[in-house]
Amino acid sequence: MQRTLIYLIVGILTVLANDALAARPNIVLILVDDMGPGEPIRPFTINHSGSGDFAIRKGDWKLLMTTKTAVGGIFLHKGLKTTSNRVQLYNLKDDVGERKNLEDSHPEMIKELSALLLKAFNDGRTTPGPVQS
Repeated sequence: MQRTLIYLIVGILTVLANDALAARPNIVLILVDDMGPGEPIRPFTINHSGSGDFAIRKGDWKLLMTTKTAVGGIFLHKGLKTTSNRVQLYNLKDDVGERKNLEDSHPEMIKELSALLLKAFNDGRTTPGPVQS
Protein backbone atom coordinates (compact mmCIF):
# COMPACT_ATOMS: atom_id res chain seq x y z
CA MET A 1 0.00 0.00 0.00
CA GLN A 2 2.70 2.50 1.00
CA ARG A 3 4.83 1.58 -2.01
CA THR A 4 1.87 2.09 -4.35
CA LEU A 5 1.16 5.48 -2.81
CA ILE A 6 4.81 6.52 -3.25
CA TYR A 7 4.77 5.44 -6.91
CA LEU A 8 1.56 7.39 -7.46
CA ILE A 9 3.01 10.54 -5.87
CA VAL A 10 6.24 10.25 -7.88
CA GLY A 11 4.21 9.76 -11.07
CA ILE A 12 2.09 12.84 -10.39
CA LEU A 13 5.14 14.95 -9.53
CA THR A 14 6.88 13.78 -12.72
CA VAL A 15 3.91 14.82 -14.86
CA LEU A 16 3.67 18.19 -13.09
CA ALA A 17 7.40 18.80 -13.43
CA ASN A 18 7.38 17.94 -17.13
CA ASP A 19 4.43 20.29 -17.72
CA ALA A 20 6.15 23.08 -15.80
CA LEU A 21 9.38 22.60 -17.74
CA ALA A 22 7.54 22.60 -21.05
CA ALA A 23 5.79 25.86 -20.15
CA ARG A 24 8.99 27.69 -19.21
CA PRO A 25 11.69 28.44 -21.76
CA ASN A 26 15.23 27.42 -20.88
CA ILE A 27 17.11 30.70 -20.34
CA VAL A 28 20.44 29.10 -21.27
CA LEU A 29 19.10 28.06 -24.67
CA ILE A 30 17.73 31.55 -25.23
CA LEU A 31 21.07 33.15 -24.39
CA VAL A 32 23.06 30.72 -26.51
CA ASP A 33 20.62 30.98 -29.42
CA ASP A 34 20.90 34.78 -29.45
CA MET A 35 24.64 34.53 -29.84
CA GLY A 36 26.51 32.88 -32.65
CA PRO A 37 27.68 29.31 -32.34
CA GLY A 38 30.77 29.01 -30.20
CA GLU A 39 30.37 32.45 -28.67
CA PRO A 40 30.66 32.63 -24.89
CA ILE A 41 27.69 33.86 -22.86
CA ARG A 42 30.02 36.24 -20.98
CA PRO A 43 33.20 37.78 -22.37
CA PHE A 44 35.05 37.01 -19.12
CA THR A 45 34.45 35.76 -15.60
CA ILE A 46 35.82 36.98 -12.28
CA ASN A 47 36.42 34.64 -9.37
CA HIS A 48 37.11 35.45 -5.73
CA SER A 49 38.67 32.94 -3.36
CA GLY A 50 37.86 32.46 0.29
CA SER A 51 41.27 33.87 1.15
CA GLY A 52 40.53 37.14 -0.67
CA ASP A 53 42.39 36.57 -3.93
CA PHE A 54 40.86 37.48 -7.28
CA ALA A 55 41.21 35.78 -10.63
CA ILE A 56 39.85 36.58 -14.07
CA ARG A 57 39.36 34.24 -17.00
CA LYS A 58 38.86 35.26 -20.61
CA GLY A 59 38.86 32.60 -23.30
CA ASP A 60 41.81 30.28 -22.78
CA TRP A 61 43.56 32.68 -20.40
CA LYS A 62 43.38 32.81 -16.61
CA LEU A 63 45.06 35.46 -14.48
CA LEU A 64 45.37 34.93 -10.73
CA MET A 65 46.12 38.07 -8.75
CA THR A 66 48.25 36.18 -6.25
CA THR A 67 51.57 34.44 -5.87
CA LYS A 68 50.10 31.73 -3.62
CA THR A 69 49.73 28.12 -4.72
CA ALA A 70 46.59 27.62 -2.67
CA VAL A 71 42.90 28.08 -3.26
CA GLY A 72 40.88 29.29 -0.31
CA GLY A 73 43.75 28.49 2.01
CA ILE A 74 43.73 24.80 1.03
CA PHE A 75 46.88 23.60 -0.71
CA LEU A 76 45.92 21.53 -3.71
CA HIS A 77 49.36 20.14 -4.49
CA LYS A 78 51.73 19.65 -1.60
CA GLY A 79 55.17 20.93 -2.46
CA LEU A 80 53.97 22.75 -5.59
CA LYS A 81 55.62 26.13 -5.86
CA THR A 82 54.86 28.87 -8.33
CA THR A 83 57.47 30.87 -10.17
CA SER A 84 55.35 34.00 -9.97
CA ASN A 85 56.75 37.34 -8.93
CA ARG A 86 53.48 39.31 -8.92
CA VAL A 87 50.69 37.25 -10.49
CA GLN A 88 50.04 33.90 -12.16
CA LEU A 89 49.02 33.65 -15.82
CA TYR A 90 48.00 30.39 -17.47
CA ASN A 91 46.85 29.38 -20.93
CA LEU A 92 44.30 26.73 -19.98
CA LYS A 93 44.11 25.40 -23.53
CA ASP A 94 47.73 24.29 -23.30
CA ASP A 95 48.03 23.88 -19.52
CA VAL A 96 44.78 22.83 -17.86
CA GLY A 97 46.66 21.85 -14.70
CA GLU A 98 48.01 25.40 -14.27
CA ARG A 99 51.61 24.20 -13.96
CA LYS A 100 53.43 26.66 -16.26
CA ASN A 101 53.17 30.30 -15.22
CA LEU A 102 53.39 32.54 -18.31
CA GLU A 103 53.71 35.76 -16.33
CA ASP A 104 57.03 36.74 -17.89
CA SER A 105 56.30 35.71 -21.49
CA HIS A 106 52.87 37.35 -21.96
CA PRO A 107 52.84 40.80 -20.32
CA GLU A 108 50.26 42.00 -22.88
CA MET A 109 47.74 39.43 -21.63
CA ILE A 110 48.38 40.46 -18.01
CA LYS A 111 47.77 44.07 -19.01
CA GLU A 112 44.51 43.22 -20.84
CA LEU A 113 43.08 41.02 -18.09
CA SER A 114 44.17 43.41 -15.32
CA ALA A 115 42.45 46.28 -17.14
CA LEU A 116 39.19 44.29 -17.37
CA LEU A 117 39.37 43.43 -13.68
CA LEU A 118 40.09 47.03 -12.69
CA LYS A 119 37.23 48.31 -14.85
CA ALA A 120 34.83 45.86 -13.21
CA PHE A 121 35.98 46.99 -9.76
CA ASN A 122 35.69 50.68 -10.65
CA ASP A 123 32.31 50.28 -12.37
CA GLY A 124 30.91 48.01 -9.68
CA ARG A 125 29.61 45.71 -12.40
CA THR A 126 30.58 43.64 -15.41
CA THR A 127 27.36 44.24 -17.32
CA PRO A 128 26.46 47.29 -19.41
CA GLY A 129 24.93 50.15 -17.47
CA PRO A 130 25.77 53.06 -15.19
CA VAL A 131 28.58 52.85 -12.68
CA GLN A 132 27.47 51.40 -9.35
CA SER A 133 28.88 52.35 -6.01
